[in-house]
Amino acid sequence: MKQSLPAVRLLLKAGADPNIRDKYGQNSLHRTAGLLHHPDGAEVLSTLIDGGADVHAVDDFGRSPLFHAARDGSAAAVQLLLRAGADPHLRDKQSQTPLHLAVESPEGADAVVALLKSGADVNALDGVGDTPLILA
Repeated sequence: MKQSLPAVRLLLKAGADPNIRDKYGQNSLHRTAGLLHHPDGAEVLSTLIDGGADVHAVDDFGRSPLFHAARDGSAAAVQLLLRAGADPHLRDKQSQTPLHLAVESPEGADAVVALLKSGADVNALDGVGDTPLILA
């Protein structure tokens, strides 16, 4: 997704379905959540959410858009998705939570703070027994 806000608005208005998935099971939010470095990124994400994109959708790896935002250290996207009802306790197919991914991102400190404020479990064990602290 290239983050063209005018195009996103026009397509949604014309009836584009923001929940159609690609070959990896990702919808438009998955593809946008980690790209908020673009000047219109936050507004595109908000527009997709307002347009009905499912914040709870999981891809073929068991990851919601919140995982993608956390992995990329995008605090703005993490906050937007949490406000829209994204689950910070969801686990992917490796039993990792968004917090596991956020702590591994070099730019993830603010995303970690947002996840902690939402009640993310700091002692959650992933599939190999690692906590977020072990991965940090």
